[in-house]
Amino acid sequence: IGVRTAPIEDKSRRLGKLIDSLEASIPAGDAKHTDWFHFARGWAELKVMSNEDWGLSEEQRERLVKLTQKLDESFFAWIQRRFAGLIQLPPTPPVMVHHIPRFLSNSLLSPHHSSLRSPAKLALLVIDGLALDQWLVVREALASKQPGLRFREQAVFAWIPSLTSVSRQATFAGKAPIFFP
Repeated sequence: IGVRTAPIEDKSRRLGKLIDSLEASIPAGDAKHTDWFHFARGWAELKVMSNEDWGLSEEQRERLVKLTQKLDESFFAWIQRRFAGLIQLPPTPPVMVHHIPRFLSNSLLSPHHSSLRSPAKLALLVIDGLALDQWLVVREALASKQPGLRFREQAVFAWIPSLTSVSRQATFAGKAPIFFP
């Protein structure tokens, strides 16, 4: 008695379903920023799966290329329409990197404003140039080594152009780049 599995076929089926789901859920031009955050998570999972060495079919490769092009067009249109307004949003929850310091400060000073529940210590780790799909791999490795680790994850937008140094400075300064000396 047992269960026979076919790991490659299972991964291929999962990848196909994820592509189907993402093709149908690319946020529209009038979408909220939270729609893009949600989509980004699925996109990162797709990137992790497609980068694993198990053999994508030619059809899957073509679908990924088409999906990437459609995604780029849709996100670019959304950025042109909606990105400028993100700076005005409140820092709780943070939407852009410059919101992070105020959010963390509020979390420590006002526990009822945060689900962090007034931690004794709080750490902000900034890993420049780490894409969301890469974070999923790192997080999985950390969790397997330290099962007691707890992660509180939330996506935020970087500044455009997404030069690492600009977003890093905005993260630590708590200000939009226009206010840098």
